Amino acid sequence: MSAPRVAFQSHEKTGKDNYFVFVESSDAVNKWRKDKSVALVDVVMKHSVFVHRGDVKGEASTPTKADLETVFGSSNETAAIEFILTNGKFEGGHESKHASGFYSR
Repeated sequence: MSAPRVAFQSHEKTGKDNYFVFVESSDAVNKWRKDKSVALVDVVMKHSVFVHRGDVKGEASTPTKADLETVFGSSNETAAIEFILTNGKFEGGHESKHASGFYSR
């Protein structure tokens, strides 16, 4: 089983770039969404953004600062992580019964 993550699909470049962060659980994401004072270190497994270019079956890479600027309006990785957590969909891991409708298969 793959690690749980929250993903956001960008239409800025190819229309198929899938940006994501690995998360502890859907419960941790929901807690952060309700209370932004929850530390990101308690929500994300690694303080990094990853991207699948086009086909999500390929190997993930890290986006450039220019990619972050284009897609998220900032080259700041923390801002991109917060954007993904706020606007993305939960994938992988176990679905929480409290997933607030953001779980996606």
